[in-house]
Amino acid sequence: MTQKKYDEAKTAAMEAAKIAQQAASLVEQNKQKMKEELEKMLPDIQKTLDDTKSLAAAAIKKKAVASKDELQSAIGKLELDIIAENKDFIVFAEVKTRSDDFQMHPVTAVNREKQRSMIFAANNYIQWNNIDKESRFDIITIIKKADGYQVDHIEDAFYPTLK
Repeated sequence: MTQKKYDEAKTAAMEAAKIAQQAASLVEQNKQKMKEELEKMLPDIQKTLDDTKSLAAAAIKKKAVASKDELQSAIGKLELDIIAENKDFIVFAEVKTRSDDFQMHPVTAVNREKQRSMIFAANNYIQWNNIDKESRFDIITIIKKADGYQVDHIEDAFYPTLK
């Protein structure tokens, strides 16, 4: 009886090893397929990013007389997505994008920490460029839908605080 159990266990172990090898082979095949699919998607992803930048810039330009050359400007490690100005204001805008199956609305991603970061970068930008205008902080949300994009421009989305 012991030999029978040994033979059954050996057969089961060999079968498990065979299944494990097949699974490993399938994983490798799937990894290669995923890599190929991702490479096919990259041009579309880049086009979506380019479209997003253009839409955000267009949203700001609708309400600003003149746009700065610095559509994307980094001050230290802090990024300001869009800097625009009109005769009254210098506008610092954060652009947030989502697909239509988003879990949280893009505007909620501009939390207190992000606001502080933007305020700090904007202050540095204003001082560096010796600008004497009121500043405004806007949020532009872009949601990709099946039939295009939904663009919302929220002016005065938040105000700088002292703390």
